[in-house]
Amino acid sequence: SWNYISVPADADHILAVGAVDSAENYASFSGKGPTVDGRIKPDVAAQGAGTYFCSPFDGNIYSGSGTSFSGPVVAGLAACLWQKYYNLSAMQIVEAIKQSASIYTNPDSLIGYGIPDFATAAIFLNMPEIKKQPGSVFIFPNPVNSLLNITGIADGTKSYVINDVAGRKLS
Repeated sequence: SWNYISVPADADHILAVGAVDSAENYASFSGKGPTVDGRIKPDVAAQGAGTYFCSPFDGNIYSGSGTSFSGPVVAGLAACLWQKYYNLSAMQIVEAIKQSASIYTNPDSLIGYGIPDFATAAIFLNMPEIKKQPGSVFIFPNPVNSLLNITGIADGTKSYVINDVAGRKLS
């Protein structure tokens, strides 16, 4: 009945994972943020509602729901990132995961920064020098469906023209 983020998910310097359904909608059983001190939590979300799994006891396929399904998905992918970028700190990995998420620029109290894109997180971790140079811009995802992220370090006012694959200017 509490339904809010609590210990240990509310701790600073950890990656709290909420749950969504297969359509990427907030799962009602998943804890909500923010933390008592106002931080965004959960940090990210993954499918935890209507998740299919193979039982280790009888080998049959079942469906279940819970953050106990969404958490391990994100933890496993985070471990893969950290294995590839073993020289980075845990917080650098966590930050890349958050930056790659679907609503990073407009986080909320239900799914935090959104659904992470681990391919994009790997790009962030692989190109740290680009993010540090004034005037550099990183645009993702490519191709884009509905939300285009543009990040970089500003060195003044910039204007950009975005064209589709046929070269037509998009408004």
